[in-house]
Amino acid sequence: MHARGGTARGRTYFLRQAAALVVGCLGLATLPAQVEEPAAEELADDFEDLSLEELLEVEVTVVTHKQIKVGTAPAALYVITRQDIQRSGMTSIPELLRLVPGMHVAKIDSNRWAIGARGFVGEFTNKLLVLIDGRRVYSPLFGGVHWDVQDVNLEDVERIEVIRGPGGVRWGANAVNGVIHVITRRSYDTQGGMVQTTIGSEDRAIATLRYGGEIDENTTWRAYARYLDRDEQVFADGSDATDGGELARAAFRFDGRDGERDLWSVDADVYVGSSRSRAQYTLNGPPYVETADISMPLSGGHLQGEWSPLLADGHTTRFSGWLDINNRDVPGLLNEHRQTLAFEALHILPDSEVGRISFGGGYRYQRLDLDGSSRASTSDPHNVLNVVDAFIQDELELGDVSLFLGTKLEYNEFVGLQVQPDVRASWQIDEGWNAWAAVSRAVRTPTFVEDDLRLDVSSQPGPGGVAQVGQLVSNKDFDAEELLSYEGGFRARPSEALFFDLALFYGDYDQLDERVLGTPMLDPSVPRIEVPLLVDNVRTAKSYGAELSARWMVGEDTSLAASYSFARVEEELTDPNAVVASLPAEGSYPRHQAQLHLHQVLTDEWSGDLHAYYYGDAPATGIDAWLRLDLHLGWRPKDDLRLDFTAQNLLDDRHPEFPGEFFGATTEVERSVLFTVTHRF
Repeated sequence: MHARGGTARGRTYFLRQAAALVVGCLGLATLPAQVEEPAAEELADDFEDLSLEELLEVEVTVVTHKQIKVGTAPAALYVITRQDIQRSGMTSIPELLRLVPGMHVAKIDSNRWAIGARGFVGEFTNKLLVLIDGRRVYSPLFGGVHWDVQDVNLEDVERIEVIRGPGGVRWGANAVNGVIHVITRRSYDTQGGMVQTTIGSEDRAIATLRYGGEIDENTTWRAYARYLDRDEQVFADGSDATDGGELARAAFRFDGRDGERDLWSVDADVYVGSSRSRAQYTLNGPPYVETADISMPLSGGHLQGEWSPLLADGHTTRFSGWLDINNRDVPGLLNEHRQTLAFEALHILPDSEVGRISFGGGYRYQRLDLDGSSRASTSDPHNVLNVVDAFIQDELELGDVSLFLGTKLEYNEFVGLQVQPDVRASWQIDEGWNAWAAVSRAVRTPTFVEDDLRLDVSSQPGPGGVAQVGQLVSNKDFDAEELLSYEGGFRARPSEALFFDLALFYGDYDQLDERVLGTPMLDPSVPRIEVPLLVDNVRTAKSYGAELSARWMVGEDTSLAASYSFARVEEELTDPNAVVASLPAEGSYPRHQAQLHLHQVLTDEWSGDLHAYYYGDAPATGIDAWLRLDLHLGWRPKDDLRLDFTAQNLLDDRHPEFPGEFFGATTEVERSVLFTVTHRF
């Protein structure tokens, strides 16, 4: 165990938060019931596997606007279930995404992740859309996701739906290589109280207190408070990376029903915390680059609502909206204050001779207030982006074939009108045997960085000892990136105990971003030589590969799951002045990845899980192939009590997974242990 800095301050902060959480829990526990005291929520039957039939019958919404079963979905779809979450022993959404076949998940430091699909991955993976209950958490500043603030209480997650490949007709721009949709549980499924505490060597402390109750027979609620304390990772020499962090969050949710039908929901949360990092800053003279340990204050929250009015004759309508606020201050570089307001409407017509038609639209307002510095500046510190979209989709039943036709029209002030058509077909060959195919167009729209920002990214000695500073320069003429995707797949269940899923893909990318070297200019006021690197659409690429997964129910108490994926990217620059100023896609994504998961029910009270992951070489990042092995043991001595022990990275004391691209240094992931106690009342 390495010595950690700032322990006294960290202990004090933790004790304050823990005390507040305990007081809050006691207050909730003493609230009088307005109707009658709800029964305590039962622990999920996480020892037993869902049967293959049950897994294939799970209905998802990430592919089309209506619910569709996993077994017939015309997409490369994977669902992380509540059982998967419990058995993994993992504590965050990014870690859970390691379970998805074909998706590359790598940790950069304690707070940052590189997550991608189909050959494209990076710290700011701008071609992967992430949503929580339909609310976008994709950052319009750099693209990608700030994973350090997506600390969802995993006990409240119903499932995580993941599609690899385009999802533009359903979700719009930036759903290019995949969509991750985290769906949380309704409050009527989380009644009673829950206390969960995790202590470990890397996740030093996670404390969650939650309570749910009834207002009347059709209206329920829940509220929770949560605190997370992350430990530092290490550098290659074993020294502390000073990159830990803390986050405190409080949330509530209300749900209204009419019998078995969900009518409305309202949920909200607020959070405050900090993420630490060892940052590298450019200088205008020797030593040209300085390293500093910084702490980034984080705060924000959201308010979200959904309403599905009761309609006659098979019509379905849903209205939803959300407000999201995020604040992130990076000392010495850039302070971000972002507000997003969005509304969406959906209407599904009843089945008819022309199929089942769904249509609707939405509006999104995004305001970004930026406080720059000498290293980062913008011409307008108050940037606003308006996005309007409309869609239509039809599902036709042609015997054993289901045909899905649709398009999304989206107007973005940066690039104007974008059209994203999509054609999908699903063929039910026989019971348990299904084939599917899809052709789609998807786009990635510019970020605020690409539209209006100048950012110092490098510094080195120039002529006469004057600093020569590489400067990322935005481009008002930067256009949307485009993908024309061809996919196909096959699912087979040759027996009740065995299931295979194969997906093949080919993607033709155009107008991808890269940097074009401009004419160096002397800034005599500093003095320094500025070398502009203009963002422009000067790269094309082709991506192709295969993703194969299988599940075998060996017996009532044993199951095996395995997967293998191959992905390759071939890139080409279309401008002779273009320079590769960031990590290229080709060589950053492992061509070969594989997983193996074993679940075993040991006794009525004990279960065990082994998880093995293989990641191939990624030569462009300098990361060699690595193998990870995790162990999880679960003990349930009582129906309302569970204890979990997890050991991760058993084969290495530490190893790097992905380099720091723009800001922080490369760190290494250590071997770790976790102990979790969950009690419901």
